[in-house]
Amino acid sequence: MMSIIYLSVFSSVLSSLFSTRALTVLPASQMSVFNNLATLISIGAGFLVLSEPLEGYHIIGGSLILLGVIGTNIGRVSLVRTSLKESKVKA
Repeated sequence: MMSIIYLSVFSSVLSSLFSTRALTVLPASQMSVFNNLATLISIGAGFLVLSEPLEGYHIIGGSLILLGVIGTNIGRVSLVRTSLKESKVKA
């Protein structure tokens, strides 16, 4: 019973609320990248709330998710810097 409540509250409701809140602050394209973090939140909550074991595949998968989010945002930051430099040169 606890796992059903966990799945409905943490994984579905809270991640949807956080996504909706993020859309008010971030553009949709950037928020969609951070939406991948919902999986990490679910794994962490399962470990902390339900005392589920943290397996190696959780760590590997979580690391890949973090690398993807970080890599996407690093690429986005360098594009913004480049466009800012180009706009200063034109002015």
